[in-house]
Amino acid sequence: MNIDFQKIIPNPLKEFISPNSIWNTDFSFKSGEMYQIIAPSGKGKSTLVGLLAGTRGDFLGRLILEGQSSKEFSPMKWSQWRALKCSVVFQDLQLFQNLTALQNLTLTSEINQIHSKNQTPSAHIQSVETLTEWATLLGVEAKLNQPVALLSFGQMQRLA
Repeated sequence: MNIDFQKIIPNPLKEFISPNSIWNTDFSFKSGEMYQIIAPSGKGKSTLVGLLAGTRGDFLGRLILEGQSSKEFSPMKWSQWRALKCSVVFQDLQLFQNLTALQNLTLTSEINQIHSKNQTPSAHIQSVETLTEWATLLGVEAKLNQPVALLSFGQMQRLA
């Protein structure tokens, strides 16, 4: 899987593009490689993640995901992309405080089942057993049936 940036300029950063920036250049993220993005606050790190996850579309230039322009992605295609190819841990964790840890983890699968009733299933639906195995690996298995509001921030990070 390759992700190609072709002279992308996010609208919120138009006036702040610097010569040693990733913005307004051509570059690719190659499958199997690791990348580290380092920049001061306000230079577009979260914007970059938003572009890759499809939650931002306010930019000039071209974002090519596996050979297809992101501008051609429908909301369903973005949902499939996030479910199968691009996972994001948000800065604010995006957990529902009144649900249990397990309910938070299974919510995406439940939503995907609702959306796929009249369509071919498009996302990996993780079993409770698989989620429990992952939670065990992350040291939060004992917290799966507790409301997220009662967990420590570190436990919430691992769940997210």
